[in-house]
Amino acid sequence: MPLFVLFILACGLPTLTEPLATPTATELPTVTPAPQCLVVIANALNLRKLPTVHSPVLDWLSVGNELTQLATVGNWYYVDTGKKKGYVNSLYVEECE
Repeated sequence: MPLFVLFILACGLPTLTEPLATPTATELPTVTPAPQCLVVIANALNLRKLPTVHSPVLDWLSVGNELTQLATVGNWYYVDTGKKKGYVNSLYVEECE
């Protein structure tokens, strides 16, 4: 019989003596009052799954692509491309004219 099974049989299952801590987000998204039109100003821009440079890339955007801003998280915008939703860094987009 595996050692961990013997341990559980001998000692019993561990129990929680304190409630689990509620996880907190470091930054919560701020929903924009109304969807806002943005345009990509970089030659190439990554659309990411989460608002971090380490997040997987969902799509690549080109200069001139128009996006709809849905929310803001720090210096990242949560956007809709018309086909996909994800995050872009606010340094590489500006409001549509």
